[in-house]
Amino acid sequence: MTILLNLIPSFTARYQQKQAELSEADSLARYSLALSKEGKDLDAAIELLKANKILEKHHASDPELMAAVTTYVYGSRERQRFYGHQGWVVSVSYSPDGKTLASGSEDGTIKLWNLETGAELSTLKGHQELVSSISYSPDGKTLASGSEDGTIKLWNLETGAELSTLKGHQELVYSVGYSPDGETLASGSEDRTIKLWDAETGAEITTLTGHQQRVSSVSYSPDGETLASGSEDGTIKLWDAETGKEITTLTSYKEGVISISYSPDGKTLASGGWDGTIKLWNLETEAEITTLTGHQQSVASINYSPDGKTLASGGWDKTIKLWNVETEAEIATLGHQHSVTSISYSPDGKTLASGGWDKTIKVWNLETGAEITTLTGHQERISSISHSPNGKILASGGWDKTIKLWNLETGAEITTLTGHQERVRSISYSPDGKTLASGSLDGTIKLWNLETGAEITTLTGHQDLVWSISYSPDGQTIASSSGDNTIKLWNLETGREITTLTGHRNSVISVGYSLDGKTLASGGFDGTIKLWNLETGA
Repeated sequence: MTILLNLIPSFTARYQQKQAELSEADSLARYSLALSKEGKDLDAAIELLKANKILEKHHASDPELMAAVTTYVYGSRERQRFYGHQGWVVSVSYSPDGKTLASGSEDGTIKLWNLETGAELSTLKGHQELVSSISYSPDGKTLASGSEDGTIKLWNLETGAELSTLKGHQELVYSVGYSPDGETLASGSEDRTIKLWDAETGAEITTLTGHQQRVSSVSYSPDGETLASGSEDGTIKLWDAETGKEITTLTSYKEGVISISYSPDGKTLASGGWDGTIKLWNLETEAEITTLTGHQQSVASINYSPDGKTLASGGWDKTIKLWNVETEAEIATLGHQHSVTSISYSPDGKTLASGGWDKTIKVWNLETGAEITTLTGHQERISSISHSPNGKILASGGWDKTIKLWNLETGAEITTLTGHQERVRSISYSPDGKTLASGSLDGTIKLWNLETGAEITTLTGHQDLVWSISYSPDGQTIASSSGDNTIKLWNLETGREITTLTGHRNSVISVGYSLDGKTLASGGFDGTIKLWNLETGA
């Protein structure tokens, strides 16, 4: 596997970091091969994904390595588990009212969380690759998401529906951000450009060019008159948001800029770099004010507190650091089990949310520094979780073929439901909370009586694993999607199949009913989302 080292790009200012990261990729790949030979295919796939992400970052590849690992990991149905919507958290963002937290993940989904209860509200699905950035509109009604699939999606947060997809970038989208008035959306991309979009119509307004490498971060000034962009070319550019003309370029980094954040008063800009430093800039004089050092690896995310007195930074060294902006002193260090890729203050400034490669979202009390809660919706060993309608019980489905019920008040395990012959992929409560449905890699759907814990029935008919299940709003029908490229509708009173919907050309990985129950949406590995009229089946 020394071929990995041969693929290192020509010597640049970042040679040492690239060499270290490519060496890490080589180690991860070796570990992946070892795990796959032991039959630990899921673990092998996770390590391979980590290695592949490093290779993608440096535009490197290793065909021999990928072929070898593919032989072990993808030899059977484990191939689909590799894309099992389990992955690290890349971006988090608070809603303007501070009641909801949105998280974007490597698994291609966006999750919305109730910060009071810790419950998962919904999952937005549509991107085909990692969700790299998310941003709420100022009125909190719309969420924008940027992805490695090169698109930006706008979501209606009341209905969870996708409003539109903005296409124009030639490569992956790294950062998205709304203007303060909510009328314009800015996006930064691997293609070295920044695009401005009309947030209402979705039309591209203009393209800003000038950076020599990927644009990793974009941010509007509080008055909306200036747009700042950070790039891996080591520069920060300030743009006139109205004319699109470049105002100035701030140059100090020998290595790339990953993240930028305006102070609330708009007078200072903070930037986080590949070299592990944070720089503060005076936007009136364009001079560098100071450099904050303390992170041992790249600073992936930075964010000012609402009062502007504190700066938070998240790094690849697994830490979150809080800085006193006036004294430049480090106040505290908080930690994850893996790299921290995104941080976000609550609007009242009392809590901080952080997302990391350990597949968790943590919420912190900033007065005490204590961890309030950990939201684990993307853990590698847990494939699906669902809150009961009354919010008192949490159900979890796992790779150990079981479903567990948890008391959320005490944290105690209530019971374990067993019966599936393979890993549990999806679980869903009935609207009345009396029944739980589970779909498995064994190709079956099981219905469970939650009062007794007994299995009510098993629905069979799919020719491959069951990816997703969903109850109709009236609780009379279940929809299931499968690796056999089909969706089936089931009558829950009789346990019989009502109909089979065909049209996808690959595995159907997600299904969901509209609020009125008249329409079913499905998403598949064929890259399409289909809407079905349930009265006609069309």
